Amino acid sequence: MKKLIAALALAGLTACSTIGAPSPDTFNEKVVVGYQAVEVLAHTAMTLRIQGQITAAQKDSYAQRIQEMEDALVMAQTMHQTDPAGAQTKLALIIAALSALQAELAAQGH
Repeated sequence: MKKLIAALALAGLTACSTIGAPSPDTFNEKVVVGYQAVEVLAHTAMTLRIQGQITAAQKDSYAQRIQEMEDALVMAQTMHQTDPAGAQTKLALIIAALSALQAELAAQGH
């Protein structure tokens, strides 16, 4: 089950490349990947809590961080209207942060 949790989290961030689908190229496609990652990470954190892999406080901390990343996605979308280049940079940082959180959650599941 632990490997399944890690695989689910990783799938949310790398699904396109692992199934041979094209990687997201446009800003909007990358935003969708970000929202998908948020959903997978939230589910993974809840599953880890239910299984006793993390404490309630850890789950709450992860939930807060995930919410902050979702809020940042909204801000990047808004920013894209007036500063597309800045929004692209912000989105790349958000995706990197989501990837790092995915790795952290995967480590909790081991």
